[in-house]
Amino acid sequence: MDKNKKGRDTYINMFFGSLNGNVEQHIVVSNNNPETKADADDEGLAVSRSHSEEQTDVAEAITELMGEMDDNGNWLFCKQSQWIAVYRILVDYLGWNSEYRDFCRRMDRFGSFRVPCNEYTVKRIDGIFGKPFSKWDRNMFNGAGAVFERQYKVARRLIELLGLEV
Repeated sequence: MDKNKKGRDTYINMFFGSLNGNVEQHIVVSNNNPETKADADDEGLAVSRSHSEEQTDVAEAITELMGEMDDNGNWLFCKQSQWIAVYRILVDYLGWNSEYRDFCRRMDRFGSFRVPCNEYTVKRIDGIFGKPFSKWDRNMFNGAGAVFERQYKVARRLIELLGLEV
């Protein structure tokens, strides 16, 4: 069997289910090709991750991010407007709902952070930061390099803290 063909017949399905009252996110890799199914099973490609585990990981990452300093000894996360960087990563890479109100409510449920999140400061950010993180480009940000850098550093650090491969 040609190992290079293996990925062609693998499908990823994501669904939310409830067992014993706990909402769980299930990521299932199915492989309907009999030639490659055994390889997929051997590699342990089926994964189940509870919604509460993801929430805990996100809350811990944001808490750690709030405590980090930059090279000059200033808070890395220092402005309410930087919540848009957190929003972008969670929406773009973890599939969170893109409604600003929902995002802010979820942040509120995590508890209080040093820099509070509110819907107004998140949704008023437009332009480049309203686009998916993969489309952020400092050349398109019309010379406000410090603003871009603050947002970008928070987004990149959150990606690292969550262990995402982007």
